[in-house]
Amino acid sequence: MSKDATQPAKQPNVTERLWSLFDQVGVEALPLNFAQALAEAEGLNRTSAGIAFYRWRAARLPSQEQHAA
Repeated sequence: MSKDATQPAKQPNVTERLWSLFDQVGVEALPLNFAQALAEAEGLNRTSAGIAFYRWRAARLPSQEQHAA
């Protein structure tokens, strides 16, 4: 029996899970407080959601829109 067959599939890390949730709502419609509440509803940490939110938004918005926001 190979070692790979006995190991469970890799679970997405917290950041991947948060970004996936945020992408479902969209950058235009997702304020920080809603992102944090959404994360809490999924059993994830509110503080981690806040940090991930700003990183996610920076990755999704073109640089000129970040300066205007």
